[in-house]
Amino acid sequence: MNPPMASELLLSFLVLAILLVWNSVQNDRLTYRLVGLLLVCLTTFLALRLPQF
Repeated sequence: MNPPMASELLLSFLVLAILLVWNSVQNDRLTYRLVGLLLVCLTTFLALRLPQF
């Protein structure tokens, strides 16, 4: 029972984290795994959130 504000804050935080990691992604191959992990967390959060609408 999360209010929509909390989910929006979480989404914006995930986008900020992805952007911050993307800044240092030039030569780091391990950072690609972090970006993939963030994307997986985002998609799983959305998949768990959508049936509650």
